[in-house]
Amino acid sequence: MKKKLMRMPKVVTILVAVLIVAIFLGSMDVAAFFLADTVSLPGYGSSMIAEFMAGVVAFLLLCLFGYLGVLGEKGKGFIHGLYIGGFLTGYCCLELAAQLYVQMMTPDAKVVSVLEILFFAATMFLIGWTEELIFRGVILNLFLERFSKTKRGILWAVILSGVLFGAVHLTNISQGVTVTSAMIQAINGAFLGVIFGAVYARSGNIWLVMTFHALVDFASLIGSGIFGAGTTVEQINQMSAANLIAVPVLLIPCIVLLRPKKLLEMEQEANHIVVFETFEEADRNAALSLALGMISILTGFMGYGLGIGIAGLIGGRLSRKVQPEKNGMALAGMILSGIGMAVSIIGMIVLCFVYSNLNGLFAVMMTNGVK
Repeated sequence: MKKKLMRMPKVVTILVAVLIVAIFLGSMDVAAFFLADTVSLPGYGSSMIAEFMAGVVAFLLLCLFGYLGVLGEKGKGFIHGLYIGGFLTGYCCLELAAQLYVQMMTPDAKVVSVLEILFFAATMFLIGWTEELIFRGVILNLFLERFSKTKRGILWAVILSGVLFGAVHLTNISQGVTVTSAMIQAINGAFLGVIFGAVYARSGNIWLVMTFHALVDFASLIGSGIFGAGTTVEQINQMSAANLIAVPVLLIPCIVLLRPKKLLEMEQEANHIVVFETFEEADRNAALSLALGMISILTGFMGYGLGIGIAGLIGGRLSRKVQPEKNGMALAGMILSGIGMAVSIIGMIVLCFVYSNLNGLFAVMMTNGVK
């Protein structure tokens, strides 16, 4: 089937990708329809089962198109991948901290039951699993083969798969999401899809992008999943034009990840060409590790430096792996990154404590009629 598809015009491949997405979305709708009257679970329980069923369909599509092997490919490794996707590492931690602070400042926020939290966490993992199997495991690999595993072909494959990923979010309109919120979600989703695709093409590890995807969704929906602040649809409907500020933020890593040098690395990874890092690259990683370590400390006091510190720590480790001797810069970067991570964790705990107490104080003031 795949061999026949490779001989057809490229537009046919794109249409097949759209059909794959339609089958995937249809499987979720069918699962939700049957679960609506048969299963009653708290919180994200029903969504978890629906996502599991959609995940089975995604797995079958992966097998059908002959890409089952991607689940066993390690590529550059998971830890190295966290450094390659350094922006996503920082973004996930930043989003998690920001959403946590927002909920701490919300007067009626309260933590849901442990069972509901487990359902929520499992659902976010399954979303990462199913959507990455479809959009990166099947569709991106399909595009890579059809557009050729060259720098230009990879660029088109990553961008097209990202745009398709973003466009899928427009279907949330049928679930009750407003047109405006769905469009904003689709735009931001397209840029995130490009980033996911670029990180996957360069790292060669689909489990890495599954993890990033799950963490992004977990952080963005933490209000609904852990603090019971409305449904998923209500959370998405809070998106407004102000959320488009994320566009330039997401555009920067897209440009960085898709620049010619990185496209060459993606080409080498796609064609299974093993390239060993040079001392020059080790020096660059050491310098970047040092810079990230300092930034993680500066941003750590607000709890935002955790992801930056993780990336800095890994960068220093990769540098010392290539150049273990006389590499004080990498060692300093690792030490500063570790300090930044510790400061961030302490900062998050302190700020959550402060926000919780301020919230309680405001509640008492309102009860006593203090303006």
